[in-house]
Amino acid sequence: MLNQRPQHGYAIAQELERCGWGTIRGGTLYPTFRNLEAQQLIAGTWEAQDRGPARKYYHLTTDGVRAAAEHRIAWDRLSQSMSGLLGREESHDA
Repeated sequence: MLNQRPQHGYAIAQELERCGWGTIRGGTLYPTFRNLEAQQLIAGTWEAQDRGPARKYYHLTTDGVRAAAEHRIAWDRLSQSMSGLLGREESHDA
């Protein structure tokens, strides 16, 4: 999601929930953000809001963009492999 635009943690959690991941609690999400920041894959900046407290918006760093692209390639390979395996299982069941 950070490939598209910087986002704050609550918006990311909401989007994950809309995509079927269920409720993502801050106790899961924010330690992940801290870990990614420590690896310098994302960076966060605090932005004041018209109403309410400031929010920390996260964005991918240059290394983060590269890592995301590499993970996407690996995911695509895994997905294709699994689809092939599942397709073979279905043909054996028939």
